[in-house]
Amino acid sequence: MAQRGRRVFKKACASGRLTVYLGRRDFYTTKGMDDIVDGMVKADPADLQGQGIFVRLRCTLNEIKQVYPPPEGMKLTALQRKLQSKLENNAFPFKFEVPEGLPNSVTLQGQPGARGQDARCGVDWDLKIYIADTAEDRPSKRNTVVLAIRKLAFAPLDESDDVAPSDTAVKKLALGGEPITMQVFLDRRTYMHGDPIEVTVKVDNGSKKQLKNMDILVRQFATLKAEAGLSGSTRKTHIVEMKPSVHLPIAPSSQWAETFAIIPSVEGLEDQYRLALDGQIKDEPTGLASSTQCVCAELMWPRADKPSRAQNCCHSSWLMPPPPSSTMLHRLTQSSLDDNVGIFVSYEVKVKLHVGMGSELDCKTPFMLLAPPPNALGVSVGIEPPPTPALVKDAENDGYMSVPTTPRNAPRMTFDELDRMMDNDGDLDLVFEDFVNKRAEKFFSQPDRDVEEYQDDDDDDE
Repeated sequence: MAQRGRRVFKKACASGRLTVYLGRRDFYTTKGMDDIVDGMVKADPADLQGQGIFVRLRCTLNEIKQVYPPPEGMKLTALQRKLQSKLENNAFPFKFEVPEGLPNSVTLQGQPGARGQDARCGVDWDLKIYIADTAEDRPSKRNTVVLAIRKLAFAPLDESDDVAPSDTAVKKLALGGEPITMQVFLDRRTYMHGDPIEVTVKVDNGSKKQLKNMDILVRQFATLKAEAGLSGSTRKTHIVEMKPSVHLPIAPSSQWAETFAIIPSVEGLEDQYRLALDGQIKDEPTGLASSTQCVCAELMWPRADKPSRAQNCCHSSWLMPPPPSSTMLHRLTQSSLDDNVGIFVSYEVKVKLHVGMGSELDCKTPFMLLAPPPNALGVSVGIEPPPTPALVKDAENDGYMSVPTTPRNAPRMTFDELDRMMDNDGDLDLVFEDFVNKRAEKFFSQPDRDVEEYQDDDDDDE
C-alpha cells in the first residue's frame, strides 16, 4: 500500500544533540489573517547538562522563546500533537505567531554571473534553534540548527470587495478636431501568480489624425529602503512589453476597443538585474514578488478624484501594524511611514498611445499580484485532492464546456482540513523529509552558499 500522510521537514545540528521538525517552509498572511510557525524540537535533557533550548524567529527582528525547559500551559497544534505521539519522549514544541504587518520574503536578482553573497539582496526569514545557558548567549554552531523559511502574502478567493482599477487620459491636438480620449480598464484589482490580466483599452479618436502605434507595459516597482527616515531607491522593471496591431491604425473620427490577456511571469527575465522575486529557498523555483499590501484609512482604491495618489500609495506605503498585544518589536510595524524600512513591491499596467510629433497619451492602472491561498496538498503525500468542477453549462451550445485549470480553481486543501484528516484517519502518517544540506559544496566545485549557510555565518549579528 502506498504511503499516505503529511510531509514533515527535519534537520539536525552538527553535533546531533538537536533535531528540529517543521511542517512547512512557507507561511502566509493577508489582510485580517495571521499565520503560525509551529514545530517540535527533539533532544535528550540528560545531554543538555543544565542548559536550555531556545528558538528564534528572525527577519531583522528578533523574537526568542524558550523551548526547554518547556513552558507551562502551551496549547499544541494538530501537527504538534501528531509529532509528539510519533517522537514520544524528549520532544518539545515551539510556536510563533506571524502578524501580517511584517515584511514578506523578497529577493532582488543580482548582476548576471554574480555568485554567493554578491548575488544576495533581499528580505530573509529563518528559524534558529540552539542550546545555550540563556537566550542571549552566543551559541556554538555545532549545537545550532538554522532553517530558512518564507513569509508570503496571498490573495483571498473572496472578491466581493475587489474594485477593478481604471484610468482615463484626454488630449486635444493643435491641428484641430475633437480631443482624443483613451480609457483603460482591468477586470479586477487582485491577481494570483499565473492569473491572466485582462486589459481593456478604449480609444475615441475625435481628431483628424490617424493613430498607428500603441504600447502596453506591465511594470514592477521595487523600492529598497534601508534606513528609517530616508527615501528609498526605486527600480522599475518592464515585466511585459506588447505592441498590439489588432485593428490598428485607428482612423480619424472613429472609435476603437480591444481586450488583451497578459500573464506576467519571470520567463525571459532570469538575468534582469534587481528584479524582485518571492523569497527563494535554495534552488527551488520562485516567481515574481508579491505586492506589498497597504492598509491606509484615508485610501480608497481607485481614487476617482486623485488617481495618481492611489497609484503612489500602493507601492510606497506600509501601514499595517500587528495587534498591540504582539510581543514582536520591529521597525516595520510602526505607524509612521517615514520609519518603514524594507523592500516595497508594486505593479501597474501602463498603456501608451502615440499621437505623433513626439506626443502621447498614457494611462496607468495599478494592481496587486499575490500568491495563491495556502494549499496543504503541497505538503501531503498520497492524499487525493478534493474534486473540482471540470465542466460548466454552455448556454450558447446547450451543453457543457470544460473549464481550464487556473490558480483560482486548482485543487486545494486548507491546512485545517488536513489537520482534521490527520486526527480522524488512523492510516495517515507523517513522512519525514530532510532539509537539504549543501554545506560541503563551498569547499569543492560549487562556490555558491545556500540560504542556510549564508545565515549560519551571520548568526551573531544581533
